[in-house]
Order: sequence, then C-alpha cells, then structure tokens
Amino acid sequence: WDDTKFPSGIHSLSQYVHSKGLLFGIYSGAGTETYKHLPGSLGHETEDAKLFADWECDYLKYDYYHDGSYVPVPERDVLMQVALNATGRPIFYSNSGAGFTLPWTWGPKVLNSWRISLDIKPNWESLVRIIDTFIQVSHFGGPGAWNDGDMLEVGVEGLTLAEQKSHFALWCFFKSNLLLGNDMTKVDE
Repeated sequence: WDDTKFPSGIHSLSQYVHSKGLLFGIYSGAGTETYKHLPGSLGHETEDAKLFADWECDYLKYDYYHDGSYVPVPERDVLMQVALNATGRPIFYSNSGAGFTLPWTWGPKVLNSWRISLDIKPNWESLVRIIDTFIQVSHFGGPGAWNDGDMLEVGVEGLTLAEQKSHFALWCFFKSNLLLGNDMTKVDE
C-alpha cells in the first residue's frame, strides 16, 4: 500500500470505514500486476488473502489483467477462492473481468459475483449496453452468486435524475450488486 496516501495503514482505514457502518472493499489483480501496473496477486494468493483478512476486508474486487501470465482464468479465480476461504473471514469475492471469460457459466461455483460487461460509464448508452447483457445472462445468477452490472452511476454527472432512478431500479430488478461508484461526501439526502 501507499504510506503517503494511507499513513495509518489499510487496517486503520478499514476500521474507520466500518465505524461509519459501511463495508470495506479492496481491489487486486488476478495477474502479476493490475491495470495500474501495481503488483497483482498471482502467485501470492495465500499471502494476499491473509493480508486482506487481517485488514478486515469485506469485499475483494479481483480484476483480470492480460499480462501474459501462465495461469488461465478461471484457474486464477479458483486459486484466490481457496486462499480466501482458508482465512476463515467471510470476504465477498467478485471477479471484474468484464465478462470476457463468460464467468456466469463457471462463476457460481467459485465467485460471489462476476462482471458481465465492460466498465460502466455515466451515460444512458452504457446502461442500455449492460441491460442488454443482463437480459441474456440473468438466469445464471442466484443466491450467493450474482451477475454484476458494475458500480452504480447514481450521484455522478452524466445521467438525469430519472435515468439514475431507472438505473438503480434496473440493477435491483436484475439482482446486481449495489455498489456506489461516486463520492459519498457529495450524495444528496
């Protein structure tokens, strides 16, 4: 982690987030590095899972980066699943591979959720693209294993209030994760 951004450490940050009644999530990559070219978890699943549990993480967003690693997906996700389960801490496990590996076909045995599409954007066209995918894959999700339409774009510029309400309602209808992708200090009452 970055000592400049998080001088008290990630565990202190996690405790602060929990004190606000929120859950704490963290991001890692299923390759040797992440999209930001920081170290990924491939080959370090056990150590990273233990660290995430020690930090009291509640959610892991595990991204897939095409870095030429020798371990294919879904095997990468299975390695992390085993490591997370071994910690004894319940950590919601989410694959963020944008649906490239058809995770709805294998994910229910390994993951709690999986992204079904490319990254969401705060515009109606992006929402329609994801809704089209939801329609095709919604029957694969179920209790404990969910199709993920990506972060909610409510409270950010780009969507009208009516579009934001429709977005939220449709994510509920399709039983998607409801994760805020906005600055919570700017959310209206």
